[in-house]
Amino acid sequence: MKSLAWDLCGAVKSISEMEWRRIRHAGESEADVVRRIYQQIKETEKRCELVEYWKEHLGDISYYIDRRPMKEVIEALEQWPVISVKRLNMAIEKRREDSVCDVYELYYILMKQDHEGNPAYLACIKCDEGEMEFIDPFSYKTETFSEEECMTNQKLFQLLEEGYQIVEITKEASLVIWDNLKETDTNELKYMQGFGRYAAFCLENDLFPVRESGGLQNTLQNRDEDSMKIVRSQHKIKSR
Repeated sequence: MKSLAWDLCGAVKSISEMEWRRIRHAGESEADVVRRIYQQIKETEKRCELVEYWKEHLGDISYYIDRRPMKEVIEALEQWPVISVKRLNMAIEKRREDSVCDVYELYYILMKQDHEGNPAYLACIKCDEGEMEFIDPFSYKTETFSEEECMTNQKLFQLLEEGYQIVEITKEASLVIWDNLKETDTNELKYMQGFGRYAAFCLENDLFPVRESGGLQNTLQNRDEDSMKIVRSQHKIKSR
């Protein structure tokens, strides 16, 4: 959410220097303004008041301005804590502009609550051959991993075990993950709880690629009982 406070300040500055001076208190630096706005938008009531104010104020401004930055911030604030596809696409497009890589394909989105109860998102994007990136759609921070790490227990299952939940995963990504798991002994998986949560998500959303993976679901069900207990227990939790 702090990145939205920065975005709001940037949007105000893009309107005019006069608007920027108007929202700054005497002696405040830009970072001070961001901190103050951040404290405001953390509260639902004040966040709604801010959204309504800028909606009305944009309509009152008669001189020409680029309204898009502020409209995008307003939309993000209105939808908070749900991430919009538009915001995610903005993050992907910004990464594409900053990189020599032209092909960015969304694989999955994860979410967990931070220490203040706000949702923190990670979008896993396939970029160069054999490489994946995790992008924070709000701060635009990126971290690069190998494709194997992101699609197996090296990273995905670890994040799920650490409290992240799957918001969305593409069928293509699911096929890649199960293909990587096809020859893996579940006894060798380092993050079994994370694997259980992923498998439970697939059971819930019909993402077991039985036909494509040659009966993978049956293979999993025939493996050791302790491994499958974790999958079944996580599936029960999701079904409640």
